[in-house]
Amino acid sequence: SEKNYFENSLIILPEVILLKNGISKERFDTLRSISHSGSKEITYIGNIGLAQNLLLLCEAAQNIPKARFNIIGAGPELKLITKYVQKENIKNIFIYGKLDWEDILPIYAKSSILYAQLSRRFDIAMPSKIYEYLSTGKAIIYGGGGHAKSFLSSFENVNIIVPDDKNELENAINDMLENKTYLKKSKSNIDLIEKNYIREKSIANFYNYLEKKIN
Repeated sequence: SEKNYFENSLIILPEVILLKNGISKERFDTLRSISHSGSKEITYIGNIGLAQNLLLLCEAAQNIPKARFNIIGAGPELKLITKYVQKENIKNIFIYGKLDWEDILPIYAKSSILYAQLSRRFDIAMPSKIYEYLSTGKAIIYGGGGHAKSFLSSFENVNIIVPDDKNELENAINDMLENKTYLKKSKSNIDLIEKNYIREKSIANFYNYLEKKIN
C-alpha cells in the first residue's frame, strides 16, 4: 500500500523499492519449533488500542465459555477492556498486560488459535505480529481488509472475517473449534515465511540489488 502511494504521488520519483517487513531469523527459529498443545485457547498478542477494538473479543468470549482467551500487550485501551472483564465477571478471559518475549513463549505454546484485528479505518496497515503468528504454524483468525487480507489469502488455516463484527468472530471461533482445524500445525505457512519474510534475507537481497545497480 505504501509503495503504491509513493508511485502514484505527485512527486516524481525515479524508482520506488519495496523492502518487505517480516521477522528476524532468531525469532522465527524459536517460533517454528514451538509446541502445539491442541488446547482450546485463543490468544491475542500486540498493541491494545482503538485500531484493534479488543472489546469485541471480550464480548465474543462471553458466549464461548468452552474456550480460554488470552490478551497480551499494552496500550491506551488496556484499562477499558480490563474494567469490562471485571465488571462483566468474565471468567475465561486472562489479561496479562505487557510481557517480556521469554514470558510470551509458553502462552504461544499453549495457544491453538491466534487472533488479530484492524478496524476498517486502519486496514491500510499490515500488523507486524502476523509474521510471528504465521511462523508458529498455528490457526489464525484475522478481522480486517486491505493489504493484510490480501497477504493472508496466500496462507492456509487462516479465517479472514469482517472486522468489528461480533457474530462473525464468534462464528469463526466456533467453526475452528467444532471442525478441529485448530489442531493443525501448518508446515506450509512456516515454509512460506522462511522463504519470503526473513528480515536478514530481505536486507541481503537489497544489498545485492544495490551492488548490481552500482556496478
